[in-house]
Formats: sequence, C-alpha cells, structure tokens
Amino acid sequence: MGRAEAPVVLVVDDEADLREAICRMLDRSGLRTLAAGAVAPALALCRDDPGPVDLLLTDLELPGGSGAELAAAAGRARPGLRVLYMSGYGPVEAVRRGLVPAGVPVLAKPFTSAELVRAAGAALRRPG
Repeated sequence: MGRAEAPVVLVVDDEADLREAICRMLDRSGLRTLAAGAVAPALALCRDDPGPVDLLLTDLELPGGSGAELAAAAGRARPGLRVLYMSGYGPVEAVRRGLVPAGVPVLAKPFTSAELVRAAGAALRRPG
C-alpha cells in the first residue's frame, strides 16, 4: 500500500518574503504548499487547479478583499476546505476589529515555525 499524499496548504499573504518563508516552513514539515498574494489568484487556484487543497492559510487583510471573504468563496469552490487565519493583529484584536467572529482560530504574526506547524496541524484535524 502506498504512502498517503501530504496535505496541501494554500498560503495567501501579500508580503512575498513572508509568503515564501511560510511555504518553506510548511514544506520542511512535510506539507505541500501552493501560494498566492491576493484574493483573485487564490480563488483562481481554488477554482481551476485540479489538485487538492486541504487547508487555506490566509492573512485577514489582502489586496482585493478580506481573508474571510476569500475563505467563504474558496469554501464554495471546495466544500470542506479548512481555514486558518493569520494576522498581525492577533486573535483578540482581530475579533475586536470585526475581522473574524470570536472563537475562530487566528495565528498571530510573527510566529515561529513550530507555532505555524502546530496551528496548521490542528486546523487540518478539524472537521471540514
């Protein structure tokens, strides 16, 4: 029996250096990554790429819309898609600003590789 394919994480952040660093951290942990810098290309990947996308890791504020808007549209294109938000605001401030509802996981920037991998793993284990 063959080994299962590693989960695929779509990383969406408008800061290219940060996006690339996040992809490297996730790749080193054994996950596979796709990347986009704004809402439109991320949605195009969700709609048009025939391969799997298991987790959307998105910044809350993006060119072309919000991370929450992206997650809703991506979820329509890929039912069951899991979502993990990241933000420089942190979870409490993100809720206070109305970017996410209370209780929604938000990974606070800056984060370590271990924090990222732990949060992505937890998100992938949540029911889709």
